[in-house]
Formats: sequence, C-alpha cells, structure tokens
Amino acid sequence: RYYFLKPKQIRMETLTGRYPGTVLLYNPQKKPDKVKVRVGNPVLAVMQKAIYGDYFHHRDKRVTDLGGFGVLESDWGWFIDIHREMARFGRTEVKKDVVFEDKPALYYRLVSTNPEKTLSVAQEELWIDKSTYAPMKFIEYDRYGTVIRKVEYKDMVVDVGLKGELFTHFEAANHHDNP
Repeated sequence: RYYFLKPKQIRMETLTGRYPGTVLLYNPQKKPDKVKVRVGNPVLAVMQKAIYGDYFHHRDKRVTDLGGFGVLESDWGWFIDIHREMARFGRTEVKKDVVFEDKPALYYRLVSTNPEKTLSVAQEELWIDKSTYAPMKFIEYDRYGTVIRKVEYKDMVVDVGLKGELFTHFEAANHHDNP
C-alpha cells in the first residue's frame, strides 16, 4: 500500500514478499534524509530497533530497490520530473486510444538513444489513465530487453483526507479506512 500527502510525505506498506507488514515512513519535515522503518516480522523488528534504530538513510540499500531508488523516488512528481529530464535522450511513440484493464488509456513507448544517460533504461512502456492522467502501469527494460522495473497501480483512491500521523507513526489510527 502506498500513501502520499503533500508535501512529499510518504507511507509504504509491504503486503507480500519476504517481509510482509514492513512499513516505511518518509516525512521531510521531521528528517529529510531519513526513512523510518519497521520490519514486518515481530522478532526481526525488535532486533532491528535494538541494532539499527528506527531510521535509515534514504540511500541505504536496505530501503532502496536494486537500482538504488527509494521512498524519495516513488511519487508521481519525481516520476514526471525524471521523465522530463530523460526525454532528451530518446524518442517517444504515443498511442492515444488503447484500453488497459477495461479503461481508456494512453500508451507511451519511450526508447533511449543513450541508456547510460537514462539510468540504464533502454526502453519503457507506460500506460496512463485517459480520464485522470494517473499512471496505471510501467515497465522498464535494459539494453538486452530484460525487465528491470515493473510497477502497476491498483485500487487507487485520491483526495481522501489523509492525516499527518499516518506519515510519522507506524500504527496510525484508522489509516486503512482511507486506502
């Protein structure tokens, strides 16, 4: 689950995988270069707190993906900004009338002419909801055609009145009422 509140307050909750129940909190007003973390396994959570504490530097490999991207590079503002910057190193193909999961969508295929300057991404496919302009899915490929990142956005709800404590406390009250 992913929650976002301006200005760039982020909460991520891991639902599946190696450590389901893990929570990452980012609040730039509290600690601009740190991510607050509680691992989902209760035994590991106690060990984590005793050894490392609650906070990790936002570039720590334990709180980033394989490409080194973390919580700070997860919001749509960053996604749009990085695409604007990288667009000058490639070409874009657009299909304006596609259907993705029974919804009208825009489809973009971005091809890099210089993957070294586009974070090793040689090609990207991007589906955007035609009515809200929200991303629906993207897939990034390296120069060999191997998928290096794939993200799908599901059950998205916007403007639901999230509260600030959601981004500072692991057990924020009633946050699941506002997915």
